Amino acid sequence: MEARQVAKRLHQHLISKGTMKSPFDLTFPELYTLEKGKIDDINFKLGQLLEMDGADMTLRAPIFTRLLQLEQSPVECSICTESIYDLTNGTLNEWNTICRGYSGDWKWKVLPFPRKLE
Repeated sequence: MEARQVAKRLHQHLISKGTMKSPFDLTFPELYTLEKGKIDDINFKLGQLLEMDGADMTLRAPIFTRLLQLEQSPVECSICTESIYDLTNGTLNEWNTICRGYSGDWKWKVLPFPRKLE
């Protein structure tokens, strides 16, 4: 139960910061794309159970990764040359600021494009 409560607060927080779309504000074409997705899309799964740090333990919380805001145009990976749609969260420092208060591996596992430490 605690994991769902933390996930709920995280989703509300990310929506308020403009990093995630609200499921209640999606248009019909967005709902269709969200349901069907693209097989080669890194965020093909609607959601994932990812680890977040709780008050006194690690929680496996559901995160709806397909609702994260992605850039309009893809970035090409310099290693594999695949086109990847990155999150619209700006720099690594901005991502860390947005995620303050919600620590754990989830912060890096939801990023479709690999980040290096700045």
